[in-house]
Amino acid sequence: MPGAHGGPPLRTLPAGTGKNDKPCSCNPVGTSGDVNECHPQTGHCRCLSHVTGRDCGSCEVGFFNLQPGVGCERCQCNPIGSSSLACHPVTGQCVCRAGVEGRLCDSCRMGFFGFSSRGCRACNCDPMGSLSMQCHNNGTCRCRQGFVGYNCDKCELNYFQSRATHQCEECPVCYSLVKKQVS
Repeated sequence: MPGAHGGPPLRTLPAGTGKNDKPCSCNPVGTSGDVNECHPQTGHCRCLSHVTGRDCGSCEVGFFNLQPGVGCERCQCNPIGSSSLACHPVTGQCVCRAGVEGRLCDSCRMGFFGFSSRGCRACNCDPMGSLSMQCHNNGTCRCRQGFVGYNCDKCELNYFQSRATHQCEECPVCYSLVKKQVS
């Protein structure tokens, strides 16, 4: 019967008009042409660009955002920052590697550096000694006054770690005078 599986190929008539016919049930958003038109044996509907499924109800892998009359758009996941070319079928969010963010997985998360095919590495900036948890592109952190080291986790020369404040505080003036006399 036309418009249902079992009838002549792709003809448009009200679905299910014969005894054993099943309606096409084509998804109007993903179907190209009439929603009552489908293949007589398989029941497959005619889909828009990059749309798949018997009823044309979903995007092909690597595509998202099913739009009426248009089809689906390519994910465009960053091949370096993403672990897959597939993305979320509705939002287009790609699957990011460790430490990577963005819908396309194209940048390091806050507190990470070194964008590569292995993801981004954690900065590990010391929260007490660093001005920020974000490091430079080479992985070194920006230190508060009195702190040094890649992670800002040590006290600078002539500074000591105060047990009370956990900050690196400058040594008393008399220490500097004694140090000058020794040198």
